[in-house]
Amino acid sequence: MSEATFLKDGRLERAGLSPLLSAVLGLMAAFLLFQGISAVVLVGFTIMSGVALADLMTQTGLSDFLTEHADIVIWSNTIGQIFGLLLPGLWFARLHSSTVRSFLRLRRVPVGMVVLAVIGLLALIPLVQWTATLFDGLPWPQWIRDMEEGQMVLIEQVLMQDFSLLFTISMLALTPAICEEILFRGFVQRQAERRLGAWGGILFSGIIFGFYHLRLTQAIPLSLLGIFMAWLTWRTRSL
Repeated sequence: MSEATFLKDGRLERAGLSPLLSAVLGLMAAFLLFQGISAVVLVGFTIMSGVALADLMTQTGLSDFLTEHADIVIWSNTIGQIFGLLLPGLWFARLHSSTVRSFLRLRRVPVGMVVLAVIGLLALIPLVQWTATLFDGLPWPQWIRDMEEGQMVLIEQVLMQDFSLLFTISMLALTPAICEEILFRGFVQRQAERRLGAWGGILFSGIIFGFYHLRLTQAIPLSLLGIFMAWLTWRTRSL
């Protein structure tokens, strides 16, 4: 896509900041904000719920808390995504261009293209699953195994709760999708393309997406998904 589709009139453009450096700084800021805001909100909700923070330091206490207050974890994560991923992505885009919609490629695409994208994603899933199994079978250090096992226990305990369908879709599917797309396929990919070219930008944003989730055993399968979605964004010229 030609850079002429958006105005390069933002503050960081006038300062001459490299697009790729801007992407890296945006990723670092988003990571710190997401982790920090989620943690602060979780602690705040925990205190308001009357649970002693010391009780969460034990495996049993944490398990009981997640069983009784899984909605607090989800709300904390959602607020962290909005203020740590979505808003920083929009803000950094605005610092580069006053035409944010064009910068982020927010435009409609033909229904036929959407159908083809879904078919492509479904066709990719077996490869992603095979790759996930392959890399999960590698001799990873025990500390990585322990860390990811803890992550999966947390996720499973949250998903086992009896939430409404609307709440589940909104908090666990729609919000993460919007926030991550704005940051990765909107801001980061656009900036990477400006410096590395179309395919360089696709690979950069896709691989960063894979490793950003902090699951090293699944980083490559997630990167495959990220690369495919980055290619879709470039091919359709639409986020």
